[in-house]
Amino acid sequence: PRSGEIARKMSGCDMLLVVGTSSIVRPAADYAAQVKKNGGTVAIFNLGRSNGDEDADFVFIGPCEETLPEVLQVKEDIAQLWPDM
Repeated sequence: PRSGEIARKMSGCDMLLVVGTSSIVRPAADYAAQVKKNGGTVAIFNLGRSNGDEDADFVFIGPCEETLPEVLQVKEDIAQLWPDM
């Protein structure tokens, strides 16, 4: 039941961030292609290349704790909230 609900939400998704996955396990592996098919934008953040990269508009390679804050431009916000990190 939950996978059908998620699939319906993916059909209306205009931007999908795929973070830290090999994009092998179904049904989640199909989400990026579904979002692209419906005109959405897909950004993948991962340590290395993955199976879903061909469905992405953007692929960011590197540790997610570094690439996500940089791309989302929240690096300074995080530093203020957690100065010891």
